[in-house]
Amino acid sequence: MDCVYTHLIALPMAVKGVTIPDNEGDYTIIINENLSYECREQVLHHELRHIKMNHFSDTLTVVDAEYEAG
Repeated sequence: MDCVYTHLIALPMAVKGVTIPDNEGDYTIIINENLSYECREQVLHHELRHIKMNHFSDTLTVVDAEYEAG
């Protein structure tokens, strides 16, 4: 992993956050700016766990990856 970039963007409330990998090994984490500070912090840690657990190259289902990342 080279870099992790984070952005606060207004998203629908059903979407708390998402991580997007790129071809260079970097990641962009987008967090819903409409969430409270505490919730944004939890979402950031959740998305970082996805990166740490390498969920982007595994064959896990989305449901399994979400469960594993907590």
